[in-house]
Amino acid sequence: MWLDDQPTALYRFFDADGALLYVGITADLEQRWSSHQRKPWWPDVAKKTVEWHDTRPVALAAELEAIKSEAPRYNVAGSPWAPGPRELEADELNTGQAKEVLRGVELGAQVVEPLFIVDRTKSRRRVAVLVPHDFYEQALSDRARLESLEK
Repeated sequence: MWLDDQPTALYRFFDADGALLYVGITADLEQRWSSHQRKPWWPDVAKKTVEWHDTRPVALAAELEAIKSEAPRYNVAGSPWAPGPRELEADELNTGQAKEVLRGVELGAQVVEPLFIVDRTKSRRRVAVLVPHDFYEQALSDRARLESLEK
């Protein structure tokens, strides 16, 4: 991949007291820092440091090590201060759980209540739903009835 071969910057943001706020990598500092300006912690940034690495994989390894060992306050990955993903509701499944349910369905199990599948983001957005077969059949019937009324 072409990004892997580019020189990549590892940067750090510090507050006025020298506390590490954030660690990141980018091949385009201006664009990346511009996107950080929308973050609520951006006004606290008093100092920035940059170290360049020959390739993105090398910079990524350095970034992960820095997050792990230096514990920047606002990094999502690896920071002890960052909130984790929201808890799943009783009717929600992550993708791994959904695969297990589908394996059960292949073996004859039935979905009896709608089950929402969530994505891998921290917000765990609902992206799909498994519904009981009778619910699906009723929806098809209702749709056909509505389409016939529209004609």
